[in-house]
Amino acid sequence: MNKKRITTIIFWLLTAGLFVFLSLNRHSRSGVCNYHCELWADKAGYNVYALKIFAALILAVIIILGQLIYWKYSSDNFFTNPYRGESFTNLSNPQLLKVWFSTNNGLYTYTPGWIFIITDIFVMIFTKFKEGVPYLLFFLLLSYIISSWWGWQFGCGFGHRAFVEYLPAFIVPAISFWRKISFSRILQSVTIIILCAFSFYNIALVYSWDGCWYGGLWVWQLLWQKFISVF
Repeated sequence: MNKKRITTIIFWLLTAGLFVFLSLNRHSRSGVCNYHCELWADKAGYNVYALKIFAALILAVIIILGQLIYWKYSSDNFFTNPYRGESFTNLSNPQLLKVWFSTNNGLYTYTPGWIFIITDIFVMIFTKFKEGVPYLLFFLLLSYIISSWWGWQFGCGFGHRAFVEYLPAFIVPAISFWRKISFSRILQSVTIIILCAFSFYNIALVYSWDGCWYGGLWVWQLLWQKFISVF
């Protein structure tokens, strides 16, 4: 089995793992707090737990099977590499800082709202260690895989598009953070103001975008010029 086929299999295993990961993060009747104790307290709870994992795996298999059938139809092979000539050339030197902060499609540079997601994860870790750690590990693993790709900026586009499809996986820490600050209207108001400011900044850059970033990796002056050109 060649390296390209192994890479393809690993990708789909990670996809299946994501479904299992999401199935493990269940919520209580309040909508946020997990109920591990209640589920594992009796046999019925264990059955519910096992059923959810089984359902997640079945869903993952169905999705993967559809992709395999398409590959068989288009290339006469169940396992193929749609990115021929491209690979993870930075596995031993992941470009994490560039992926997160570069002016060339950096995650936080163009979508600063992700700062709240990471903050939410650390809040979960300090308040509910077991629930927060999987999210942090998942984010770090995702960042490592993305930053190991030969073109870590993923070509032309606005912001780092490789993270977009994984946003639903981080909704739980976001809700958890909001509930943690629900005791203070001041904190909630400050959070809303900051999120609105981040959104305004993001939308302003969208309107000034011309399809590709033609500057360097850390050219903040050019990014600022694009931002103020909207006004």
